[in-house]
Amino acid sequence: MPAKKPGKSVPRAAAAARHRASPQRIEFILNRRGELVAELAQLREREGSSRLIENAQHLLTRWWAAAGWSAREDLLKTAGWLLQVEKRRESIASPL
Repeated sequence: MPAKKPGKSVPRAAAAARHRASPQRIEFILNRRGELVAELAQLREREGSSRLIENAQHLLTRWWAAAGWSAREDLLKTAGWLLQVEKRRESIASPL
């Protein structure tokens, strides 16, 4: 039998441990998601459903479950940006 090559599982395990989110970070991510979902609901009540709101909703629901914690942080950033753009669009469309 040929000699077994050293496995890559040890470096992968070490890399996975470095990228694992801390419990505090996970709590922050989940809290931020809750804030954005509540904000989405408020925007939807005021303006109805714009494409930006729908896209943000999809990021926080459809794509959320399959994403890792790092990807979820990216989803939060993108959803937050979409909501900011929607708010700015609202303020331009209906000046005080």
